[in-house]
Amino acid sequence: MITEIIMDKVACYKKSVTLSTDKRVNLIYGLNGTGKSIISDYLYHYKSEESKEKYRHCEIKGLSDENVLVYNQNFIKDYFYELDALKGIFTLSKENKEAETTIRKIEQEIKELNNEKGKLNSLNKELQAKRENIKTEVWKIKTEYAYTALKHCFKDLNKKEQLLSHLLKIAKPPTQPAESINQLKKEAEILDEGTKCTELPVINISINDIESNKLFQKAIVGDENSAISELIKKLNNSD
Repeated sequence: MITEIIMDKVACYKKSVTLSTDKRVNLIYGLNGTGKSIISDYLYHYKSEESKEKYRHCEIKGLSDENVLVYNQNFIKDYFYELDALKGIFTLSKENKEAETTIRKIEQEIKELNNEKGKLNSLNKELQAKRENIKTEVWKIKTEYAYTALKHCFKDLNKKEQLLSHLLKIAKPPTQPAESINQLKKEAEILDEGTKCTELPVINISINDIESNKLFQKAIVGDENSAISELIKKLNNSD
């Protein structure tokens, strides 16, 4: 049986206060803030690790192996779980409370994940819609120039997705090209209008007659100070 409770250096007990009794039933009463709740809290955590630090200056005398039972707000928090939807409805036991808390937490996480999934699906739809819009705008360029002198630029690009994928692979130049589309179109038209040159006639040269000419039999030594003297030496062709 508890015979003495010493409270010191905790909450409102700035100085040591001793409650002594020799009765089995005791009633502690007082105004708010006079230290009633801290006594019940000390009894509730009497053998816990929290008690060793928080209540290191406090002491309970008279106890041997008795089991101290305390019903206070700490007990309610540990062993009762109030459902959010039904105020005043509780589940009993500490294990049930932990399970209910875990379930509610997981349900909330699932709800948040579903919300994120909905946002992601919405963003994917928005992205797909923008991609389709880009493909349509890019395709307009082909329809405008595919039957002009610039048609060679669209060779083998017969589908919207092909054209878009092709353009995405081309790196954007750091600066805007100097030539406009109209200038490129005019240059392409000039190339299309060009005529094919006729083949050059075959020229028959009698090398033997040239080599046997007396003029080519005389060795000619070039000026070593000329600009091409080094080249003549490398070719070994001074004659």
